[in-house]
Amino acid sequence: MGVHFDKNSMPAVAQKPDLAHDEIRQWMRENYSIDGRLEPLPGERDLNFKFNSEDGITFVCKISSGSGDSELLAAQNEVLALLNNRDLAAIPNVLTSNQGESLVPLKPSGSSPHADGGQGYLGRILTYVPGRVLAQRTPYSDSLMRDLGGTVGRLNQALAGHDHPAFHYKSDWDLAHSMEVVERYRDLIPDPQLRAEVDQIQQDFQDLAAPHFDQLRKSVIHNDYNVLAEGDQVTGLVDFGDMVHTHTICDLAVAMAYATLGADDVLQVIKEMALGYNESMPVAEEELTVLFPMMRMRLAISACMAAHQMRLRPDDPYLSISQEPIRRTLPKLLALDVNDVHDLLKESLA
Repeated sequence: MGVHFDKNSMPAVAQKPDLAHDEIRQWMRENYSIDGRLEPLPGERDLNFKFNSEDGITFVCKISSGSGDSELLAAQNEVLALLNNRDLAAIPNVLTSNQGESLVPLKPSGSSPHADGGQGYLGRILTYVPGRVLAQRTPYSDSLMRDLGGTVGRLNQALAGHDHPAFHYKSDWDLAHSMEVVERYRDLIPDPQLRAEVDQIQQDFQDLAAPHFDQLRKSVIHNDYNVLAEGDQVTGLVDFGDMVHTHTICDLAVAMAYATLGADDVLQVIKEMALGYNESMPVAEEELTVLFPMMRMRLAISACMAAHQMRLRPDDPYLSISQEPIRRTLPKLLALDVNDVHDLLKESLA
């Protein structure tokens, strides 16, 4: 991760590692005996690359700041190993180095500019999961949305018995702490209409969701929306860098929030995803109560964090990738009555 953090606090945006491709390729050759031309992939905190080895196999190289918490990166690797043994969509596998390590230090040369004060970096090589990003497959079919909900449910079921101390940290992307994030960054949103929408969502969240937090199940969750799909099926889940121990239902709320960005009928997306999720991970009444306010709040967080992040890294287009769809979608979601959505879902899941 980009800057120092401990298990209680993790920054949502940070300075990425800054390394020359030649240094990374030398590290790959020395530690994995593989090489290939690096093709940059997007990422919020890490340097990510795709490359083809000499024998034609495609891999992903991820470089994280060595000043971050290596325990968290190791815990993420453990989850990937766990999920690869479950009946889920395709999940990246972590390669072990020539020394049998899944997390390998990378110390830049003295001439290379880097942002972590000379502490070095930590690198991983993962198998590449092919497929099309779900966000590029709009419009979504009902079958695909139900399968997406079912995939999130199976993922939560697989992780229900797994925990690690490193996942118990405070993240700005954790819906359990979302009100703090909105209060900290909402004034940075330049669009007054969007600020007003965020304020309304926050008030609803505070009134309708937060009072139920003590009644919600908790577990380690994916907490992201990096999903691959083909036809009417989810084919892959990638990028587990935002995993955190929090309310389990947050995982469905996060996926549901971003799925609505590509939908003409947002209510149909919400219904189909809830149905799919409920088939493998039955939704408790308290979770159903908070689901819709939570999913709207995730988009409010995204708007706030984008305003903050773009001030820090104005030249990084990845940080604003979802903001225009959010501006188009929030009015649709705010036009829906929270109680009506709850009643519809309760009747559908009965």
